Amino acid sequence: MRKKQLFAMLLAGTLSIGMAPTSAFAAEEGTTVTIEEGTADVPAEEVPEASTETPEPSAPEASVTPEIPTETPTPEVTVTPETPTEAPATPTPEATATPEATITPTPEISEGTVVKSEAELNAAIAAAPETEPSNILLDGDLSLTATIAIPANKNIIITTAGKDVAISRDGAMKGNMFQVEGNLTLQSGKTEDGATAGSITVSGYLDGNKADGSIVNVSGGVFVMDGNVTLCDNTTAANGGAVANVGGRVILTGGTITGNQAEEGGAVYSEGVVQVQGSLYISDNTKTDGTTPDNIALKGESAVLEVSNVFAEGTKIGVHAVEGKEGQKVIQLAEGVEGLTMEDVLKMVTYEGTGFTLNVDGTLKADKPAVTPDVKLKTKPKWLSRTSVEFTCVANVDGWFYAGWGVTGQEAPSFDVNKEGTAIEANKEFKVTLKDLDEKNPITAYVLVKDKENNLSKKRSLDLDEKTRPGNTTPTPEATVTPTPEVSPTATPTPGPTHTPVVPSVKDSVVHGLENPLEMWPNVFYSFSVTGAGSDNRNPGEGDAQWVPQYWMQEGGSSKQTTWKIGSKSGIYDEKTLPIRIYLKKYVYNAEKKQWFGTDEMDYITYEVRTAKLSPSGTPGAGGNGDGTGGSDTLVTDPNSSETGSTSSASGAKTADESPVGNMLMLAFASVAAGGYVLVRRRKKETE
Repeated sequence: MRKKQLFAMLLAGTLSIGMAPTSAFAAEEGTTVTIEEGTADVPAEEVPEASTETPEPSAPEASVTPEIPTETPTPEVTVTPETPTEAPATPTPEATATPEATITPTPEISEGTVVKSEAELNAAIAAAPETEPSNILLDGDLSLTATIAIPANKNIIITTAGKDVAISRDGAMKGNMFQVEGNLTLQSGKTEDGATAGSITVSGYLDGNKADGSIVNVSGGVFVMDGNVTLCDNTTAANGGAVANVGGRVILTGGTITGNQAEEGGAVYSEGVVQVQGSLYISDNTKTDGTTPDNIALKGESAVLEVSNVFAEGTKIGVHAVEGKEGQKVIQLAEGVEGLTMEDVLKMVTYEGTGFTLNVDGTLKADKPAVTPDVKLKTKPKWLSRTSVEFTCVANVDGWFYAGWGVTGQEAPSFDVNKEGTAIEANKEFKVTLKDLDEKNPITAYVLVKDKENNLSKKRSLDLDEKTRPGNTTPTPEATVTPTPEVSPTATPTPGPTHTPVVPSVKDSVVHGLENPLEMWPNVFYSFSVTGAGSDNRNPGEGDAQWVPQYWMQEGGSSKQTTWKIGSKSGIYDEKTLPIRIYLKKYVYNAEKKQWFGTDEMDYITYEVRTAKLSPSGTPGAGGNGDGTGGSDTLVTDPNSSETGSTSSASGAKTADESPVGNMLMLAFASVAAGGYVLVRRRKKETE
């Protein structure tokens, strides 16, 4: 047995001496360690099964890295990486192994070229084989002085050598940090059992200045980023603060993009597909103003956010379309995705643009700004008869219209808008017909519209032209009415040079029906009327004015009386003079439209109402004392009458119901009580 041990030791020593030059050569060329296949999410050809025969020591790298097509493929992204294919066992005699001291990364870290500087990174990319995935392990922080280019024929996977590393700009470097024409993957390091070993942070910070490029510019091929990668703090005058995709595809299986600014797409600007899944945090990226949220910006109809698998809880993504259109596809589910709905996606994705929201199918829906309902007169009113008129209006909303009329100068009619009116469509004319009009007084028409959200327009009024009304005894001659054709309306009509506007004083208004003293018995009311100054103008011209009565008030009072009746609830028994104020509104004539239009100007006239002394011998009304005294000087409108009701007469107040029966009964009761008291006292004395 001892002889066999000695023989083995002698053989091992001999082999060690013979392999010494090979070991030294390997140390000079660079360190190579074993890589776990499948760490890049880029499709590759199948790895051939491991041979049962012991491979030659001179070929340890065969079948280690999967081959990819020369054309840029669309990588298949999954949440959980496929179980890597076991590399063929390549035992190396202990005598030929590279000394432990020459391996910088953790031994479990996957195979690749270890680099510690920008120059070594560029050299490793240049030395990488065409089309095949090439792993480059960062073993320290890098400060870039120039753009790192990934040629079209290269498939580069940049990972870590088991530690956290940072890539930053050199102070003078303002261009793209990575220019991708082939395939580039940024991912955390992995151990042989799949555990994460280190992170990558790429910062574009430029000491408060703007860069000219992005962190990653994709002009072709594919850019892939996984969960332990952060792209941050790049402010650029161009599009795409972190990633600008102008000719390739972007795949984000996780990671963080934050604190970037750009003209469009503070985080990502894409003119193609951005594929997302997993645990993503894309937030707090803005436009160059530093305040407007702008995370993922999609430009063009082919640009879309494609969700290829479920999101992790807490995923946050903002997206908007540059120059978006109604119905444009912004978000879609990848083909074959199961267990995921668009409703689930929209819980994690928010739309940041203006003018649109997202439909449940991922398309754009234009925002409709709030519209205040409004209605306008479209055609001039046309009298159908003395008591009916017709005109056309147009509204700016879908909904219903309500129409009515009132005597000019009196209260406008009310509409029951809780009931459905006549249906209308936005911006389409509708016809209004009013019937049973008051044939003795001028008429004002009113129109109101309600939209489908129950918002109401203002109640529009229209004073109808009395001069063209059928049945007028003194109609306006046709020759004096020459409206400007509607095809070429005069923007600012000019009054005739020979016409001077007639503007009467409100003091010229006349009161009718109150000339004689009134017997103001309680609850007796008298009708009266007011002819406004200028209302007798039968041939008005441009700018002429007239006054229309609105209401009256007792001088010193505060209650507006809109019914043209006057009286006293408790009666007035003495001769008195009680002034009232009658308020009138100024109307001005528009010759072009042949209509009177109300103004905001109000004025009043004072009129003295005289009362007659009521006979003391007569039976007073309620409130009287029977001696001609009492009552109240307050003048009011009959609350129980209508504007068209008949006038009460003074005799109506003198009824049996108003006789002093109550006083007489009280007097009789008092007499009986006094007699009873005297009788009781007398009998008591007799008893004593």
